[in-house]
Amino acid sequence: MSRDEKFNAPELGQEAPVLGKEEFSPVVGLRCPLRCPNEVLALRWEDVNWELDRFFARSSKTEHHDGKEGRWVPIFPELRAELEPLFFDRASVGKEFVITRYRDASQNLRTTFGKIVHRAGLEMFPRPFDNMRMTRSNEVYRKWGAFLESQWIEHSRQIRDDHYLSITDEDFSAAAGWSVQMTEKPKSKEVYENRGFSPKLGQNGSK
Repeated sequence: MSRDEKFNAPELGQEAPVLGKEEFSPVVGLRCPLRCPNEVLALRWEDVNWELDRFFARSSKTEHHDGKEGRWVPIFPELRAELEPLFFDRASVGKEFVITRYRDASQNLRTTFGKIVHRAGLEMFPRPFDNMRMTRSNEVYRKWGAFLESQWIEHSRQIRDDHYLSITDEDFSAAAGWSVQMTEKPKSKEVYENRGFSPKLGQNGSK
């Protein structure tokens, strides 16, 4: 897979309990809106504003520009589920940084993540951290629009359009007027699947 090829990351699903046991789940949760490892490891507890439901992401990539030292990012519900247990954990009392276990400069977070997934007997998807951030970018763009997506994920419109936005299976289903959550599939879909069709999709396909 090339660096510029769009790939919509799947839900972690089965990996979630495994990541929790390895104390890696918060890293994955933070990686969705943040760059890894710099922004993830730079997050301090003083940056988390529980009252206003947001945290300040320090950005080493843009800090040399005036007013670009960082950005405020929402504490998304799934991210709150990862941060709150850490915050109330006795081991976090007196700690400066949110992520404390993976601070060794010689430690590669992607390699560590791959080992955890491999030990669980699960399949690693390509460029996991980049694609989780890409997936979050798509979600924010679709739900809150281009302006908030650029503010919370922090990249230019050109970068977003060229490298982040992608077409998903849900887009095709929604345009066709049905939802993947529907209990009853359209009859044509059932017949199509029963006949064993397996078409190859082009660049704008999703599967």
